[in-house]
Amino acid sequence: MGNRISQVSQPIMHSGKFDLNSLISSISSTIDAKKLNLTPTLRDKYERFETVYEILQESYYDQEKLDSGVMIQKAVKAFVDAIDDPYTVYMDSEQNSGFQEELKGESDFEGIGAVVTKKDYYIMIEEVIKSSPAYNAGLMALDRIIFIDTGSTKDLTVNQAVAQIRGPK
Repeated sequence: MGNRISQVSQPIMHSGKFDLNSLISSISSTIDAKKLNLTPTLRDKYERFETVYEILQESYYDQEKLDSGVMIQKAVKAFVDAIDDPYTVYMDSEQNSGFQEELKGESDFEGIGAVVTKKDYYIMIEEVIKSSPAYNAGLMALDRIIFIDTGSTKDLTVNQAVAQIRGPK
């Protein structure tokens, strides 16, 4: 499988200000396959990110919508998604824990037996566990789940979709 990028675990907000260096350090410390080589020139290229964040903090009309944790998690996910490689994905800590359990080969799973992610507004299957209900139904990696009994998956988070799909243990 490709690289696994886990949730940023170090604080990246200090006194209400975004700390780009902490974000870069967090990202580089969580990449399994490679270490980022951030030269001063490369670091300068990321100043735009910090500038936009500071402008939002200072001038955005609806400050309640500015959840730095959510914003950073989505920014890191977009950063990884820009690679456009189906084998390189960003996983938050909950997704990573589930993925690690499946890698251990634990057959006592809950649900249909598929690892899913969010891609282009829809829920996409990343992996199907052999002999699982998903496998037996013919589901395959890269299949999109566009509808669940309760409606479209377009606006659902991965966790919301999993909660709706999950069956009895």
